[in-house]
Amino acid sequence: MKRKKDEFKAMGVEILKKIGGKENVASVTHCMTRLRFNLKDMSFPNDNEVKKIKGVLGVMRAGGQYQVVIGQTVNEVYDEVVASGNLKQDKPIVEERAQNTEKVKMTWKSVGSTILNKIAGSLTPIIPMLVAASMFKMLVAVLGPAPILVFGT
Repeated sequence: MKRKKDEFKAMGVEILKKIGGKENVASVTHCMTRLRFNLKDMSFPNDNEVKKIKGVLGVMRAGGQYQVVIGQTVNEVYDEVVASGNLKQDKPIVEERAQNTEKVKMTWKSVGSTILNKIAGSLTPIIPMLVAASMFKMLVAVLGPAPILVFGT
């Protein structure tokens, strides 16, 4: 356990050093698998150098953030980054799907649309079977019923 903690501490210190130190970090948070840094100077981190750190799976630049992909041990590494840089802890980002909480007015048009969408959604999976059945029907129409009866007996 001590060895793992030392590995997380070394990884946290190394990441902080490679992204420009605590002076370059405006804020840091994490999600399920990534450390998310808001940096003062986004040009400082060298992606290849950060990727070489043992335990780092990759890096991304998205949404104005510098994201270091760690994996399932991100909580431990995050704690070490915050401790080694004396940074303020932000709340972790919870990645949930946005739920539409708006109430939709019930009109004849919306009800009809919903019913047709449900019917279309349930019939879509059987389209390949209908196509295959129609191909067999076409084959019977072209060859006639006699050759099929000969093979069947």
